[in-house]
Amino acid sequence: MRVPFICGVVGALLVAAQAAAQEAPSMLALLRVHASLQEFHQGSVFIDEDLFVLRDGSITGSLTEVPAASCVGCGWLSGIVHGLGTAPQFTALGRALGTNAVGSVGGNCNVATPTASFGTYEVTWYGLERGGPAPRRNVFVFQLNADGPPCSVAVTKIITAIETYAFQAGVPVSGLWTPP
Repeated sequence: MRVPFICGVVGALLVAAQAAAQEAPSMLALLRVHASLQEFHQGSVFIDEDLFVLRDGSITGSLTEVPAASCVGCGWLSGIVHGLGTAPQFTALGRALGTNAVGSVGGNCNVATPTASFGTYEVTWYGLERGGPAPRRNVFVFQLNADGPPCSVAVTKIITAIETYAFQAGVPVSGLWTPP
């Protein structure tokens, strides 16, 4: 069991209590991430991560994990948190998404990581066509440490930017991409 995750869940509950008293988040989606991972930390750890970023910068994150080998029968540990990064942090996320062309990035590729982790990441970006208000959606899925063609560097930069923003906003993340 990872101590930072437990501490994060307790912190998440405190943040969630504070967030309940705040204004409701925007309903206009910017992007969504879903990850199903298997990491190896003194045994297998199965992780399910969801991030929802809205156009006003608010973010909701859900991280659920189970330490398969070390805690048979313990069940899943979960944390759901609503957060909001600072304006400069949200601007940095938007800049990274634009610079790395999130609206046209393809998937069906592989990202190699330095850790023994396997699984899939799916990113859905909800945008607008250039020069008009027509809605546009782009979905790309990639594998971690699997066979297949490597992803472009842009894919890694996009997911790093998303996970960094989530971390900065106090939302639980898998820790696979360590924020700077």
